[in-house]
Amino acid sequence: MKRAYKIVAKALSGTGFLEYFCAAIIAVLVIITFANVLLRYFFNSPIVGVDEFGLFVFVWAAYAGALIAFKRHRHYSVSMLAELLPPLPRAIFDAITQIIVMAVLLIMIFYSYKVNVLLQFDRSPALEIPIYFVYSAFPIMSIGMMVYAIVDFIELVRVKFLGLEPVYIADNPPIAGHG
Repeated sequence: MKRAYKIVAKALSGTGFLEYFCAAIIAVLVIITFANVLLRYFFNSPIVGVDEFGLFVFVWAAYAGALIAFKRHRHYSVSMLAELLPPLPRAIFDAITQIIVMAVLLIMIFYSYKVNVLLQFDRSPALEIPIYFVYSAFPIMSIGMMVYAIVDFIELVRVKFLGLEPVYIADNPPIAGHG
């Protein structure tokens, strides 16, 4: 179990698939938007559905960006109060914060899944794409956030409560002295 955790934690840290995926999504968004603008203004013939597809790609880029921000600990913070606390109360405060974040993520996963179930038969107006493909970004990225939150919580317990060396090293760790 310890070895599996170390493999997962190291795979999640640093620049990886997620950042490249987001960059690819943004590149696709730029290319299709630029191509459609050229076709619209120079040939008076835009591609039908590109605006709608661009909106769908933008939804995925936004949620992927939110996941990257979460991974880098740029999303939530109550550091001003926490930095004033001594080490043990600070660790307890950080643990409570992580538990609250995981609870909110569970609620987000549950309700975003329910929304996708409700949208399973809806199709987009121009492209006739099932709408749940587009909005499945929310539960998928929320699950990704939950994975990072769980690893952060495990690291918090390992480092602050058990005194072990950190395995997962984030760009901006939520745990003081962790990285």
